[in-house]
Amino acid sequence: MSKSSRDLSFEATKMVLENKKQAMKLFDIWQEIKANDFFGFGENLGFSGATPEQSFYAAIYMNLKNENSLFEVVDLKPKTIKLKSQVLTKNDEKI
Repeated sequence: MSKSSRDLSFEATKMVLENKKQAMKLFDIWQEIKANDFFGFGENLGFSGATPEQSFYAAIYMNLKNENSLFEVVDLKPKTIKLKSQVLTKNDEKI
């Protein structure tokens, strides 16, 4: 069974955050995904249409509302996220 673009978005976002070991803006995560062609689905992770990045953002935003999300918001403007399991520091202050 093939995975949906939404599921691929979660997996790719998780991979980027684990690799970079820092909280990241959604725009930067999307750029990293595009640059690395995760899972061989092309730079748009299987999202189609004129604005695949907006579909990616929407999938991540909806996931953030779920209490079982892998991700959590660390800054609202611009939206910056990290993995819940990551312990990151910002100016020697635990996030």
